[in-house]
Formats: sequence, C-alpha cells, structure tokens
Amino acid sequence: MLRRVAKHGVRRSRALCPTSRFPSRPMAARPPCGPNAPRVRIVDLTGGTHIIDVPTATEVLHVRPFFDVSFSEDGDAILTGDASQRRIFRLAAAASEPNRPPGFDRADTCRPQGQVGQSNLGSVRSRNGKAVVLLPGVIAGAPVRIGQLAPSEHLSDAICGTSSVSVLLAPGGWSDLTALFASFSPRDDRLAVVYGGKTAHGGWRTLIDVWDVGNSMQRLASFSIRGSVGYRIGWSQNAHRLAAIRSTNDSTDALIYALP
Repeated sequence: MLRRVAKHGVRRSRALCPTSRFPSRPMAARPPCGPNAPRVRIVDLTGGTHIIDVPTATEVLHVRPFFDVSFSEDGDAILTGDASQRRIFRLAAAASEPNRPPGFDRADTCRPQGQVGQSNLGSVRSRNGKAVVLLPGVIAGAPVRIGQLAPSEHLSDAICGTSSVSVLLAPGGWSDLTALFASFSPRDDRLAVVYGGKTAHGGWRTLIDVWDVGNSMQRLASFSIRGSVGYRIGWSQNAHRLAAIRSTNDSTDALIYALP
C-alpha cells in the first residue's frame, strides 16, 4: 500500500478531477467542482470516504494538476502544477490563494517550463525544483530531440531556475526504445524512467531504468518487462519499492520490484 502518494494519471471528464488518497481527519470545507473547474479530491485511504475537494483554479490562476499531485512533508497541503505554475494548496484553507513552494519562486528571472515530479514530455523536474533530467527522444515538444533541431529556448526554459542537469539515455541494447515516462520518488532521491517499443513480432516490450539521484545519477537497476507499462508506475514512500502495471495481449497484472 502506498501511503501519501498521489494516484498516477487523472480521471478525465468535463471536470478535470485527479484523485489523491491519504489518511486524514474530515474537513468542513467542500468547494464545489463546476463543469470546467480543476480540483484534487482527497479521500480517506482506509475507507475511501470523501474528505475534501481542493480547487486548483482561482480568478487569477488556472493550475492544471496533470500527472503529479504530492503531499507536503506535514501532510497539511498538496503541491501540483507544472514548473511555471507550481503551487502549494493548504487543505485547511482550500479556497485561499495558493503560494509558490520553495524552489519555484524564480518566475521573474526566467521562464521555467516542463512537468514536475512526473512527465511524459522529454524532461522532468524534481519536486524541490533543484534538478532537471532530460530524456532525448523524437517526441514533439521535447527540449532535446534525436536527429532533429529544436528551438534553443525550449532547452533554456526546461533548465531555467535549476542548479543541476542530467541527460539520460537507455542502456546498451535498448536504444531502439522511446522514453515514455519518468517519475521522481517522493523525496527526489530516485528516478524511474520507462522506455517502450515494439518487438519484431508486433508485441510490446518495456524497460524500467532506476537511477540513484542522490549519488550523482548512478544507475541502480534495470527491469526488462514483456508487455506495455506506459505511465503506470508508482513509488513507495521510502523509494524501496516500485510498482508497475503491465499489460500484454491477453492479461493485465501488477509487478512490484524491491530496491536496495
């Protein structure tokens, strides 16, 4: 069971409502979610009881939660939004104007762009805003592309405001696969990168590369998987377990990997 870790992905409807779960006491406030109002729904992990909806759009700011919704260290707030809109929302005052968290308060010095915590767009920024990892590929919008020219401002925006940058490639023998998704662990100390592609017989194959971010980007483990994983991975709170949902032609199952 993953404690205080947001579910990957979003539930898409006319209202964009990603779901996060953690044990908590019920809150009195319950802002409504209109047809086009983004929100994050907090529920009790043990029983699934709805606790509060946190709106992520105000009169002056419209934050798209997208992939990553995480809890603050004290569990009293959530953080979400991309690098340009990263905000912290206090659960006890869900309707109040959100603030920029530490590490994302440099909006006046440059134009930070890119996803935070988790990403499928060729770069991912750590949740503390200090590091960015670039994943060269052929995906449109990636700041570094293989065999193509990309506007230099895309790269400048991707690394703007960070203090360290790393460029990661698939290990030998897997260079034909595409980097589909990357996810930092809750404490930014590890990174998992999902690569995917087709086999010669038309099936899917996946590689999950795990990196030790706190040790100058050392490869910690690589897991070869028959089938497709895509964006469906999740970390345990201490980053010693990594879960993946794998689909093949005839089944879907969950894989849990133990890490040192």
